[in-house]
Amino acid sequence: MESGPLDDKRPGSAVANPTVEQLKRDEKTARRCFVAANFLSQTADKLSMLSLFSVIILFGPHGELLGLSSCLLLLPFILFSFPAGMLADKFSPFRLLNRSLLFRAGILLALSMLLPQMLDEVQRCLIVAILIVALSSASAVFDVCRLKVTPKVVKLASENNGKENALAPIVRLNSLFWASLAAAIMSSSLLWLATGADFPWTLLRGSVVLYVLAYFAGSRVEDICNEAYRRKETTAEMSFVQYLKRHKRATKTLLVSAGVGTFSLAFFVCLTLFAWQGHRLSFPLMTELLPALSLGLLCGGLAANQTVKRGGLTKLTEGLAIVLAVSSIAAVVTASTGKLIIAQLGVFALGYTASKSQSLLDTLCQSIFPRQYRGRALGLRAALQLLPLLFAAIYMERILPSVSLLPALRVLSITALLFALLMAFVWNDLLFLLCRLFARALLKVFFRFQIIDKSRQLDDTASGVNFWGRRRTVILAGNHTGWLDPLIVGAIFERRTRFLVMDEAMKWPIVGQLAATLGAIPIKRGHGHDAIKSAEACLSRGESVLIFPEGKLTRDGSVGEFQSGVARLQKEAQCPIVPFAISGGFEAWPKNKKTPRPTAIRIAIGRPLEVRELRDLSVDEIRQLLHDRVLELMKND
Repeated sequence: MESGPLDDKRPGSAVANPTVEQLKRDEKTARRCFVAANFLSQTADKLSMLSLFSVIILFGPHGELLGLSSCLLLLPFILFSFPAGMLADKFSPFRLLNRSLLFRAGILLALSMLLPQMLDEVQRCLIVAILIVALSSASAVFDVCRLKVTPKVVKLASENNGKENALAPIVRLNSLFWASLAAAIMSSSLLWLATGADFPWTLLRGSVVLYVLAYFAGSRVEDICNEAYRRKETTAEMSFVQYLKRHKRATKTLLVSAGVGTFSLAFFVCLTLFAWQGHRLSFPLMTELLPALSLGLLCGGLAANQTVKRGGLTKLTEGLAIVLAVSSIAAVVTASTGKLIIAQLGVFALGYTASKSQSLLDTLCQSIFPRQYRGRALGLRAALQLLPLLFAAIYMERILPSVSLLPALRVLSITALLFALLMAFVWNDLLFLLCRLFARALLKVFFRFQIIDKSRQLDDTASGVNFWGRRRTVILAGNHTGWLDPLIVGAIFERRTRFLVMDEAMKWPIVGQLAATLGAIPIKRGHGHDAIKSAEACLSRGESVLIFPEGKLTRDGSVGEFQSGVARLQKEAQCPIVPFAISGGFEAWPKNKKTPRPTAIRIAIGRPLEVRELRDLSVDEIRQLLHDRVLELMKND
């Protein structure tokens, strides 16, 4: 499989075998220091940029300033993100993170001492440009390393609370990073207002102090993690490009994440520039919009935590389309009205959607990529989502002083909606989720559909179909009653499930195309072994597979003899088998009828047959055990 929720789940050999209580205390300390380091670093970044903007604002019109500053900020970030990920995969990301803080502190201190002594405007502008490039490059290293080590910092929390969703601690920490960004924006703004633009040198030196404090906080995190985990990073089995080619789901996740991030940032930049242009806001602070942005970022982080508690990341694909739609509507409505309160509401909505979507997307990328490739994946994503903004910044540097941004916002909104539609086909889960919702509604209305979940364990909250149906890769096996069976099983799970279909059915109009889109595995008569191999490949990629062990539809509604294909597949793939029993499917639409009849349908989901239970059993024993479980579910239904 590609990776689990946390591919590096078990701690390495500890130095002194710390107790569970000590691990809990260390995890809490590391998490607090990590958030503090991020807050101090973000505050110093915002404060230093505000100070530098106040210096170079004297050298040209605002449009030139915006174009110059945006290019100087974005270009180094784009160029250094992927190399930073390569370094983070090869060396200690904690050390790189802390060194980036010291680098920013050192260069900011040195150049801020030289800057007031220079009277020549060209030299002063050159020093400011060097500062912006250096700070942006070091910030790229910091952000990539921060995202790479986040699962490691929260790993102790997931170990100590086995009943909690394994991704919940990571989402919580990622949302705290966005909350710290909101606090950093407000803190830097308040410091700017309190000090005034007349003292930029004081603020620059204050930023040096914040970087040093962030370094001490980051060093504390490094010490705790180095003490708890004593092992070397394992070398990658293949190159990063080969990994992306082999793991299509990871590649699609990376591209969709970068696309959503690009649109979130583009909407925010366009909207703030439009508000500045239309309402004559104070630049560069824009105090009229910053409180709304900070509140939106904070609320988005809280919403991300609630999302992972309710439905996990499997519902993320539904949320991404909503994020793009909300961003489009907010941007167009804000740009079409001349009231400042509408602009503030629009900025709040964009901050909310950006924080929520990026917290979940960060977690998704951190969980789906193994740690050997995680740094490069996150660095590539950062470069991809900022590259379009660089071209936009270069273009706006020329048109901003004289041209309205309203047409640009409209074009951006239409592009975002088209991207959402494209995403439905590139990231196939959206189409599957829509079909699942339609199938469940159809079954509820016409067949009084009922789900009986018998897979939940009384002593384990992390069980039941709502848990393993989203989180685990399983083989679904049960009785084959009628033509509605794939629709019945597919309507249960919130995760796309592959299923086997006869090759003749794949040639049917509409039905065959829909089955192919949803990921059906064709079976040719006499070549069942090839279909089993295809199913095994799907399981190895982390996709669940639905198989009817009888191999054919029942003629009288009874459960026939099971074939050995499911048992052989389990032996090869080493995945759990989830038994199910369908009642009423034969009465609703049997094999010898051309049209369905409205009859009550129920499906009972049994307890998964775990790998450890099946390890010592033969293929025939597994086949018979599965048959007995399905019969038991039908009797107790």
